[in-house]
Amino acid sequence: MTLNTKHKIKTMKFTIKKDAKESSVNDEEFSNKTMVAGLGKGLAEIVYEKEHESPTERLERIRRHLDRVDFIILVTLAERISLMNHVGEYKFQQGIPLTDEKREIEIVEKRKRWGRKEGLADEFTEEFFLSLMNESKRIMLDKIKQLYEKKMKSGNSLNNY
Repeated sequence: MTLNTKHKIKTMKFTIKKDAKESSVNDEEFSNKTMVAGLGKGLAEIVYEKEHESPTERLERIRRHLDRVDFIILVTLAERISLMNHVGEYKFQQGIPLTDEKREIEIVEKRKRWGRKEGLADEFTEEFFLSLMNESKRIMLDKIKQLYEKKMKSGNSLNNY
């Protein structure tokens, strides 16, 4: 969408659905922007320009919008991190190694493709997701340590670890 600042109002809307049934987003869905975030915040609207708005008012409105976007990012990251506890527990129970280098490479490459479609630099996207994966591993490791200690205290043998 090309924006012409001479027009009154330009808006773009997207819906954030609660209790998403989809477990992953494929490239086609991503490119069509039919992403389901599961945040349950309802309808979000991005307004690019309003008539009779001073530059200061516009800057403040844009900053408020940035605050909303930052909040959505943080809520989404918290949701992702909470999922990592479940992944850590599953890996512990099944004896699956904490890291999977092949999967990590696939994830980063796919996220870079998604980022490119949104105009993000590959380096930024890669650095962001590598950082996120490192935090995810830390969370999973903490969960595995917690489960290990619990299992040791109960006197059960460790079959997988």
